Amino acid sequence: MRYFFLLMGFVLLPFTVHAEIEVISKVPFPEYLKKEFQRQAAVVCRVDNCSETVPKVLDILGFKAKWQNGKIVVEKNLRIKNVIFENLPPELLKTSKTIKNFLIGQRFSSSFVENARLLLRFKLEDIGFKDARVNVAVKTSPAGYIVVFHIKSGLPHQIEKLDVICDNFRIKKFVESRLKSIIGKRLQRSYLFNELKRIENHFVSLGYYNFEINTRIKIYGEGGKRKSVELIIRVKPGKQYKIKISGNYHIDSEKILKVLTFARDRAFDEFELEQSREKIVSVYKNSGFPYVKISVFTKNISKDKVLVVFHITEGPYVKIENVKIKILGTVNKKVSSGIDDIICKIKGKPYSESKIAEIKNSISYLLKENGYLNAEVSESFGDSTLKLVINPGREFLVVRLLNLPIKLNRRLPFPYSPEFEEKLKSGISDYYRDIGYLDVRVRIDKKETVKGNRVLLSLRVNTDKGRRYYVGFSLFAGLSRTNLSSLATLRVVRPASFYSRKRIIEQYSILSDTRIFSMIELKEVKSVRTVNPVFVLKEAPVLTVKGFLGYSSDAGTTVKGTVRSSSPFGKAFSMFLSGEYRSTEGSNVFLRIGKSGFFSPRNRAYLSLIRKTEIFESFDVERYITRFEINRKQGRSLKQNYGVEVSKEIVNDVTSGKTKFYKRTLFITTDYDRRDSFTNPERGYRFYLKLSYTGGFLGGDADYFLSELKILKLKRLRRNLIFAFRSGAGYIRPFSKGVPLQDRFYLGGAESIRGYKYGTISPVDSLGNYVGGDFYSLASFELRYTFFKEFQVALFCDTGDVFPSVSDFTFKDWYSSIGAGFRYLTPVGPLRVDYGYKLKPIEGQGRGRFHISFGFPF
Repeated sequence: MRYFFLLMGFVLLPFTVHAEIEVISKVPFPEYLKKEFQRQAAVVCRVDNCSETVPKVLDILGFKAKWQNGKIVVEKNLRIKNVIFENLPPELLKTSKTIKNFLIGQRFSSSFVENARLLLRFKLEDIGFKDARVNVAVKTSPAGYIVVFHIKSGLPHQIEKLDVICDNFRIKKFVESRLKSIIGKRLQRSYLFNELKRIENHFVSLGYYNFEINTRIKIYGEGGKRKSVELIIRVKPGKQYKIKISGNYHIDSEKILKVLTFARDRAFDEFELEQSREKIVSVYKNSGFPYVKISVFTKNISKDKVLVVFHITEGPYVKIENVKIKILGTVNKKVSSGIDDIICKIKGKPYSESKIAEIKNSISYLLKENGYLNAEVSESFGDSTLKLVINPGREFLVVRLLNLPIKLNRRLPFPYSPEFEEKLKSGISDYYRDIGYLDVRVRIDKKETVKGNRVLLSLRVNTDKGRRYYVGFSLFAGLSRTNLSSLATLRVVRPASFYSRKRIIEQYSILSDTRIFSMIELKEVKSVRTVNPVFVLKEAPVLTVKGFLGYSSDAGTTVKGTVRSSSPFGKAFSMFLSGEYRSTEGSNVFLRIGKSGFFSPRNRAYLSLIRKTEIFESFDVERYITRFEINRKQGRSLKQNYGVEVSKEIVNDVTSGKTKFYKRTLFITTDYDRRDSFTNPERGYRFYLKLSYTGGFLGGDADYFLSELKILKLKRLRRNLIFAFRSGAGYIRPFSKGVPLQDRFYLGGAESIRGYKYGTISPVDSLGNYVGGDFYSLASFELRYTFFKEFQVALFCDTGDVFPSVSDFTFKDWYSSIGAGFRYLTPVGPLRVDYGYKLKPIEGQGRGRFHISFGFPF
């Protein structure tokens, strides 16, 4: 009964009203955090010892505090409030800003300050102040520490003389010519180091592998505003080694020279000679020459030059024509089939030591994964035949699992492997940690029974759960303009609840999805019975403005701009304003306001106000749209939108003049996005499905059902080469009031089939006007090559068509284009210029068009 009342106490604890615990602060302390501590301490202190927990939590927030007579007393601010530089040379202004950004806001640490002092001193020496000194003074204030760096730079060292010491006259003159530009300038260490490195690299590339270059300075004068120094360069070039490759008839000398280790290790000795010989042997034995032999000898050409000859006896070129498998025992069908699949990868290929080793490792892994723990694989090769001898040993099978606390999706019996045991222990540990048992220990005892060639295992799980932990203080820290109350609906981690790692991760994800924080850092303090998560938040800029201006033959003058605002007025919502104008296609203004935590912490609500004009060949349309939608994220990749849209549309048709439409629409979209980046993706895939219903019981001047599916696949073929594919289809089912002209499908333009004018891929009426269709299909292929990191070129092919109805669909006579494009990659997406060439011409249009746009076409 006692345990029952204790359990009920923990269940009811979060709902019990307690008197707030007072927070007394002797230093400036955020008011919202004071209220949070007061509110949460009334609950946390019932399940944990606050005299230990409170100081630890406030310590990671940067405050020294104590628990005194049932009150929280904040005594000192431990963070660095300000950094001051005295006598800072103008050349170090950028360095000082870096140090300030690093130190300000950090919890005071003498090691941090010392590192900053050393960085300053190093930078001073680097710009010529070799005698510089940097002193540090630390002051305390109620608002935090003030760090003062006092700089005594002294006189700069200026190079007035250069003395190169070298026995080789030609090398001496070369070094003097490379360094003569530094005479009369300050002694800048990093610049000098880089110049000497370039000189060393030059001579190593010429074969001086034991090249040495040392420096020292000599002060010979002081006057006025500088110290005059002599820079003494001592060069020991060593001998020059000429490398000759002979006997290589099948492998190019350049490829062989690349694997030699002399230039990489900048040394020539017996060890490097043997290393290089082994590298060449490896190249041959992995290229079809298993019987290669290499002899090496050196010859003095002159006093300072040595000839190094690698003579290669290649032997015959060999392919692995046959693979013979001998199994010393029995294996199950799955393993036998797997071995056959593995050896197919090498049969008929050139002999390769590395490939054979890879095949052996794959077979060994397959055997051990399927219970043959003591399996051995050996190989021999002769007469173009690879012989593999497999000794599987005994098969280990799990026949019983006892005391298993989690569901296992495997049927008994199944093969045992050490990896399975580790995954099982990890899975059980994760299960208990997710419900608060952070100190859980899992041990698995095995009982073996040998039956013939099998070992039957009975596994017993022994779990020591340890103590169950609760959530202590759960805080959102670092807020400057955002009201904490506006984040209340986003909380999923609450004080005195059972600690769950999944909930902590979920809380982190929900805060990230608000789009009002540029950084989120999770800090946790573990106490006697609680874990106290503190989410340190950094708010994104209150205002960000971006845009571009361009011109193309397709859209004419193009202007696009965006304005983003994060948590304006401190209300934890985001605002996005976008405007775009294309002189031949139309314009749009899009205002979107988003707020997380609508009905549920996982939901995000949007209110959008849109004014959009579209110019088609036969008509133009002006739309005024109000849209409300709820976005729900289902896991990492899946998002769903539910919403309603009300619009007023004015259509100016060449045949019927102006017509007004009022529409009401319900819609749902499903977006499954597994791309590696939202703005500049390089791999992954995406599925997008939209379903909407307009009119009917909603009223309005239109009545139809619309569905649209888009599929995208990205694959990296090489380091800088990406293949992209997209396909799409859309279908409209009209009802009693039909489908307005402007709501039908049209293709053409920068986002669909490039090379064609916007909206000109469409069925036409008897007068030749484009009237759109109720079904479309589209496919595109694109190769993207990135060079210089931020620049990309692309080759593409687009094809598709629009049909009056789905019954008219055919693959014949589609509109297609090919072309090339250039992209400038920015952090928010590419600025794109494409040229498309029509494979199926349209009367009145040229064979090709330029398109300029922002973002990838798919």
